Amino acid sequence: MTTDDIYKALGTRSPTAAEDADLLRRAIAGKLSDEQREAFEDMLEKMGDRGLTEKQRSWVKGVLDEPEYENLVSSGKVPRGKDIPTPAVLQNLPKRPPTRKVDD
Repeated sequence: MTTDDIYKALGTRSPTAAEDADLLRRAIAGKLSDEQREAFEDMLEKMGDRGLTEKQRSWVKGVLDEPEYENLVSSGKVPRGKDIPTPAVLQNLPKRPPTRKVDD
């Protein structure tokens, strides 16, 4: 499965090279270590029309603190399923695993 297939399955499109360049420029404008700044400037220089790889994009977004995905359940955008009672077989579990018996 390719990256484009994943974006298609999610109903979105893959980021363009221009969007990746903008992402890199925003990262370079922020607080970065010397190594990060050098790497991001090098990526921006060499990127051309192809854009960033998924790993590069993930790294840049991680530095910018932009999440890779949105947790729809935690943010309350998807309703939580109904609570169900714990099955009887799971209610009588031991508090801790059994100990190992040592032969004398």
